[in-house]
Amino acid sequence: FDLAKEGTVDAVVSAGNSGAMLACGLFVMRRLPGVERPAIVTTFPTVNGVCALMDMGANVECRPENLAQFAVLGAAAARQGASYPPAPGRSSWPRATSARRR
Repeated sequence: FDLAKEGTVDAVVSAGNSGAMLACGLFVMRRLPGVERPAIVTTFPTVNGVCALMDMGANVECRPENLAQFAVLGAAAARQGASYPPAPGRSSWPRATSARRR
């Protein structure tokens, strides 16, 4: 994270605990102004090119405002290096909560 903060490297990669990586990133890099929660992003190939997914699981409970911020962050990141227009969307939908049955 220190090398990323200095600009020596472009990314930080880990095969470890995503929550620990998020915490370490917050400690070293801090948040961008106006961003309540950072999001982990990953990319993978598709038949149409590359797909980037924001918020890969470190945020367990997100408010609609957080999801909107993830979309803005993802779109901005895509514009920096993608050869296709960003298309923010959602890959999962919240389930309605129900009372516990005894």
